[in-house]
Amino acid sequence: MRILVVDDNIAVRSIVKRGLRSAGIDLSDVAEAGTGLEALHCLRARPFDLVLSDLNMPQLNGLELLAVIRQEAIPVAFGLLTVECEGDGLREDALRAGANFVMAKPFTMDHFREAIASVRRLRLDPAWLGPSSSARLEEPSRFRRPAPPAETDARDAFVPGGFASLDDVT
Repeated sequence: MRILVVDDNIAVRSIVKRGLRSAGIDLSDVAEAGTGLEALHCLRARPFDLVLSDLNMPQLNGLELLAVIRQEAIPVAFGLLTVECEGDGLREDALRAGANFVMAKPFTMDHFREAIASVRRLRLDPAWLGPSSSARLEEPSRFRRPAPPAETDARDAFVPGGFASLDDVT
């Protein structure tokens, strides 16, 4: 799995890489970018399976990066890394914008394992690339809920410790 870690703080990038290594990721498959603009250049140059991006960065913040990725239909899963005190509305905004999950700092190694396991089970479909829909992530059995009726548009996204449904916030 090719992963791009985007954060303007090198210490945070190191922590994220340590978490990825604990989740079984080969660090030779992990690239780094210090800004959203650098990340965009990386994404245009070669394919990645997952972007883990900080929210607050110079040049292009995490949500702006996500918007460009979805606008350009770059096929990549996207996890937003943020400080928990930044507000509950941020999680919903990120999911609506097309993030696959939001991970709050400080991270635990279990957060990385859960996120990577979920992304590995990600089923890509054309609707996933739309700005108003998040990828459907396969839920671990401990979080499994009954399937929604066929006529609803339930969009579930992984959040550490469980899954958040956009239907709960819209």
